[in-house]
Amino acid sequence: MFAQSNCTVEFLAMELKKLVGRGAQPMRLALLPELRCFAGLPAEPMDPRREGLIIRRQLISAIDRLSGKYEFQGELIPANMMRRAYRLLFKIEGTGQDHAVRRGRAIVVLGLYCTVDRWRRPVTNCPEWDFMLLLAEHMTPQPRQNSA
Repeated sequence: MFAQSNCTVEFLAMELKKLVGRGAQPMRLALLPELRCFAGLPAEPMDPRREGLIIRRQLISAIDRLSGKYEFQGELIPANMMRRAYRLLFKIEGTGQDHAVRRGRAIVVLGLYCTVDRWRRPVTNCPEWDFMLLLAEHMTPQPRQNSA
């Protein structure tokens, strides 16, 4: 059910960032290898729509498991606001809206002061990337430390 150890946080975050444009559509999800790994799908391909629905269900479950408060952009943000923002960004909520509107609504939900352009800059060094890294870290298992 959870990510295999070879799923890396950065690659998973990059795939999550790609989802913001068109949303977490099942047919697109099935093509993303790190999300396939996270969902624990078998190596042999199944029906892409079915695979995508499994991945989508796992993604929604990971978002729903967020709890407590998270530090983001120098602020402590409650999990309920984080969950709402991820749902908007991945088009789980706000399905009739384009990516710019969903990004803008997520920025407002998080209580941030930045433009959509600043939020979404290419891959690194932007709030959206940092936001996706938070979810990717939450989705991947943390290595256990031995207590000696």
